[in-house]
Amino acid sequence: MSYVPNIWKLAVIRFFYHLIPAYVIERLFWESRGMTIQTVVYAEIIFALTIVAAEVPTGIAADKWGRKAMIVAASFLGCCEFLILLYAAEFWHFALVVFLAAIGSSASSGAEEALLYDSLLAEGRESEFENGRDACEP
Repeated sequence: MSYVPNIWKLAVIRFFYHLIPAYVIERLFWESRGMTIQTVVYAEIIFALTIVAAEVPTGIAADKWGRKAMIVAASFLGCCEFLILLYAAEFWHFALVVFLAAIGSSASSGAEEALLYDSLLAEGRESEFENGRDACEP
């Protein structure tokens, strides 16, 4: 079984994960929906605390259920974030969006690198891990 497809798929995932033109206008959108600078800061605090709290549990989940499953779950959470954001009108909507974003980010962070390393190891190319990791970064 060839693991090479995992490597290019991870590069594609990383590319599209960071290719979100909405980031440019995100804060303007939030402001148009009633978010103030203060509530945006609160949302960012929620994001940061959730990342810290979720990193280890999502790593354990990736070991238990598989790296690909966590990457798929992270992508699903990304879709949920977007759908909620379309209809967001109150602070708690935005708080839920950043909470899901943090869980998704935590779920995919270690799982992507672990899958890349496992794929390179299976091909006998683990010495290329650092180069492959760079290739998967935007």
